Amino acid sequence: MKSKTSWLSPEETANLYDAGFQDPITQSFVAVALALSEDDCCLDNLPQSTKSAAISDCAQFLNENRISIGDRLAEAGGDFLLTRNGHGAGFFDGDWANGDQLTEAANRYGEFDLYRGDDGLVYAFGREEARQ
Repeated sequence: MKSKTSWLSPEETANLYDAGFQDPITQSFVAVALALSEDDCCLDNLPQSTKSAAISDCAQFLNENRISIGDRLAEAGGDFLLTRNGHGAGFFDGDWANGDQLTEAANRYGEFDLYRGDDGLVYAFGREEARQ
């Protein structure tokens, strides 16, 4: 995995943008979620319900914590995923001046774990309501 300040290569960023993830916070959130998934998940297998869940969570988190995040959007997305999923890294590991506040905010969201459904698509546990 790349360093926290550069979660994504330019090519990965372009692929995520083309897949509908327009902003850096959501791009890094999705990239880290895919990298950590146990089902060998990939961007091509994300249905709209999974995309919408990631976009919605990241937008809401950013809206609630914009001042604390500042211009560190790409870092914040990956740290948001790592923190809320309890991976032992994230906002609380010393890189954020307000890491405790961001950790508390991220933990309110619960985990965002991906799995491959019987249909071959990649869903977020508990976020399948739009599954078709």
